[in-house]
Amino acid sequence: MDFYKERYDVIIIGGSLAGLAAALQLQSKGVSNVLVLERGNFPGGQAAGYVQNGFEFQIPLPGTMFVGTKKEPSKTGQFLHDMGMDGGWQPVSECYRVVLPDFDIDVTLHAGYERAAREINAVVPGTYDGVIGLMNLCRQVHDSMDVLSGNWPGRMQMMMKHAEFVRTAGYSAAEIISTFRLPQKAVDILNAQWVYMGYSLDTVPFTEYALWMAECFAENRLCQEPLAKLALKMQKKAEASGIQVEFCQEVDKILVKNGKVLGVRTAHGDEIHGDYVISTLYPDKVYPQMVEPSSEVPQNALRFVNSHKLSAAPVSVIMTIDGTPEENGIRNHFTFFSNTLDDEASDEPLSDAEVEHILTDAEPPLKDDVPAKGCPTNYDCITAVCPNYASQAAVPEGYTLLYLTALAPVTAFQNIGEDAYHDVKRRLADELIAAYINISGVDFRPWITEVEVTTAVTISHRLGTWKGAIYGHVPAMEHHVAARLRMKKQERFIEGLAFAGMDGNDAGIQVPGGLEAAQDVLNDMDEKRNADDSGQKTDKPVPQKGTDGSSQNTGKPIPEEGAVAPKQKKEAVENGKQN
Repeated sequence: MDFYKERYDVIIIGGSLAGLAAALQLQSKGVSNVLVLERGNFPGGQAAGYVQNGFEFQIPLPGTMFVGTKKEPSKTGQFLHDMGMDGGWQPVSECYRVVLPDFDIDVTLHAGYERAAREINAVVPGTYDGVIGLMNLCRQVHDSMDVLSGNWPGRMQMMMKHAEFVRTAGYSAAEIISTFRLPQKAVDILNAQWVYMGYSLDTVPFTEYALWMAECFAENRLCQEPLAKLALKMQKKAEASGIQVEFCQEVDKILVKNGKVLGVRTAHGDEIHGDYVISTLYPDKVYPQMVEPSSEVPQNALRFVNSHKLSAAPVSVIMTIDGTPEENGIRNHFTFFSNTLDDEASDEPLSDAEVEHILTDAEPPLKDDVPAKGCPTNYDCITAVCPNYASQAAVPEGYTLLYLTALAPVTAFQNIGEDAYHDVKRRLADELIAAYINISGVDFRPWITEVEVTTAVTISHRLGTWKGAIYGHVPAMEHHVAARLRMKKQERFIEGLAFAGMDGNDAGIQVPGGLEAAQDVLNDMDEKRNADDSGQKTDKPVPQKGTDGSSQNTGKPIPEEGAVAPKQKKEAVENGKQN
């Protein structure tokens, strides 16, 4: 036990970007007695990547590093600047290319709301006003969220300063988008990335949609070096500031007594005491498996877990190809391509018959007289990322890096045994590569020098990510941003336990998730300090739960007259008021 201090102010489980960001933020606010425990041998989590045969690979992480511009940095950008890590960030002009052959769509959109709106208008004339209106609304909601995530004001201030946020909170993305009366072709171009996310816009809260869209089309900068190197810089900065970072230290249990965190126990058997624990692991893993004793897990915490659906898991092919991207028919940084606009993956695992089809190329089995999919993901929807167009430093000269990703439900490999697993991966890789070659026009297969295939199993095994899910929980209307912010205190089921992004809000690999967790801890410290100074005792709020376990947001903002919400929805709200 001499290896660890007798007690820490904060113990952080996971040395991902989120975990390290939380540690650095705490230190910058005067909390330096912090311990970071990482199960791997390198910082960064999913951003860590790896080196194989002289080639450096990293998992493509769209949306995780929105830093804004030098003039208007995002919270992440400002944080990295304050930490002295804003070097090597270069402006990026391209947002993405979307290819939908069956819908006669092939367009590349660039950064800047007005420019992207004009590009969509060139393909679908007469849509500029509607597209720019939607984008501006997304930005207004995004900017309100930047403020509200740190402080929830009174109702009057909400109405005066965050009117658009109030008017759209509680409505789905599909409902709000419909009020702009855009042709379906324009909507398909705008929403290409949501096919990749695997979410249905009928169930995604508009607040969630706005956060992604505002950042997607805003002017931004990309890191010119692998994110693994950024993680390493963050680790060194943390240690230089007095934070203890330890590797190959997997946390097995979170120790709790009388509803309050006591510390953690590692897989090596070391018990480490601390006042707070920040976890980058999902609540789905923490509450059912890691809290000790299990009797300390509140029933409401289990209901919270059960009321959320895990996001999809990726099937990715990561390749190094001899030759430049242009020579290999690759001309864009991000490409979304699809033969369907079905944005919701199946929740069902593969049946034995479907597994047999994958392995033998037999006739696909039927489900209710409908042919079943021949793989555990929808290969009609694929995302291609070519890091050459973003980070030359990460790509050996004369080579192309290409990542192809499709999404699968986390249950997809449930019925695939150990003996069949590697054969399934090879077939999935072949199908993904063939699908991309169809749109690139160049068969680069003879020039592939290195190839790796990752699945939910890979990610779960390597990183401990719950079931291999990478985006936290699927957004749902009952868990929209406004509800979560209002219910944040009530959903702290164990005193002293916070989650760095993996509480259902977003992926824990994100820097903002770490900053938010650190702020939660700092706020709690301030409350206790103020209570001690005044001689008062702080009472933990009692969460109010519905019959399905979801949070009941009794203070939900009601859209007012003039809101952009659909007419029929507003009428329903008014009828509810009268009743």
